Amino acid sequence: MRTLILLIGVLPVLAVAHQQSTSYGSWMLQESGGVFVLRVSQLDLTRARLHPADPRYTAALHAYVQAGVSLQRGEQECTLDGIRSDNAEPGWLRVRMTWSCERVPEPYAIRFSALFEWAPNHVHLAAIRAGDGRLHSRVFSAGREVWQSDPQAQPSVSGFPSYFRLGVQHILEGWDHLCFLLALVLFVRRWQTLAWLITGFTVGHSATLALAALGVATPAARSVEWIIAFSILALAVENVWRQEQQQGNWPLVLLAVVAVAGVAGSALTLLTTAGLCLFVFAYLELLRQRAAPAGLGVLMTIAFGLFHGFGFAGVLGELSIPPDQLLFSLLAFNLGVEAGQLFAIALVYPLLYWVQRQHASWLHLPNALASAAACYWLVQRSLG
Repeated sequence: MRTLILLIGVLPVLAVAHQQSTSYGSWMLQESGGVFVLRVSQLDLTRARLHPADPRYTAALHAYVQAGVSLQRGEQECTLDGIRSDNAEPGWLRVRMTWSCERVPEPYAIRFSALFEWAPNHVHLAAIRAGDGRLHSRVFSAGREVWQSDPQAQPSVSGFPSYFRLGVQHILEGWDHLCFLLALVLFVRRWQTLAWLITGFTVGHSATLALAALGVATPAARSVEWIIAFSILALAVENVWRQEQQQGNWPLVLLAVVAVAGVAGSALTLLTTAGLCLFVFAYLELLRQRAAPAGLGVLMTIAFGLFHGFGFAGVLGELSIPPDQLLFSLLAFNLGVEAGQLFAIALVYPLLYWVQRQHASWLHLPNALASAAACYWLVQRSLG
């Protein structure tokens, strides 16, 4: 019955699930003008009715970006000197724009409004290098579409508080990460177990966040995002299986089919899929054993936390942080992620604790919704 609830929850939500979309930008402002590089997913561009199969795709794309991005100095609009685009990586597009501006002692103003009319929840993360070399960070969103330089102001990304806030914001706006945490704590009844699971997740994502931010490891972003969604589904399936007293082999079959679908969608390589299946099969089989190793769940959260860490690192990589600030910013950002994570858990766990003891069957609904969201993200990320 619980299995049926899980599967019923998956199907309708696939049609209506919604994910916050994100694009990235890097600005270099100089005395004579500016350079802007936009990185945006092709899936987000289809929301603006820009399809690669259209013969006029490139021209339409350039016209759309020009209408949504502008640079101004004082009262004078800067002149767009050139725009070009190319594929950044599978599923992503990079657009480069250059402007020339009047040499006047006036502040710069940047406007970014692309995609907001089609995706009101879209956010654009921009790193802005001012003419004096200072680095600023700006989150553009609907209603916050203009950034203006202020020579007297401190850079918005400089020092512990700014990177800390960025880490908090990143976890609280990362619906897939929050969904993983929800699936992780749904059926946990002891706070000691909860503490160990969260510690395992922290250890995992902190390790790969550091490796990726320092440039030691740079896995394909699309594969990482796909495995993050897979981790949510795996947790939701495990929750149901545990409630059914670990009966049957259906979780192994279901997750294997999903993993193979990742190969079909070109999100994973065959070797990665084989490793993922082997890990899940070994984990579930160990759970069946009467003498299952203590801390097995913690090992699982560490393993999946490794992939979430690569996902967290994406925002730092897009900000082009100078090497001499990288270690400090990494520490502050990671602590911000932890603070946001603990805040989210502290917010929801008291309610879950009450439900576990008074109406335990109700927990199958949020578990089904988590699996539904995971399936939506898997399909979306398989399609690129």
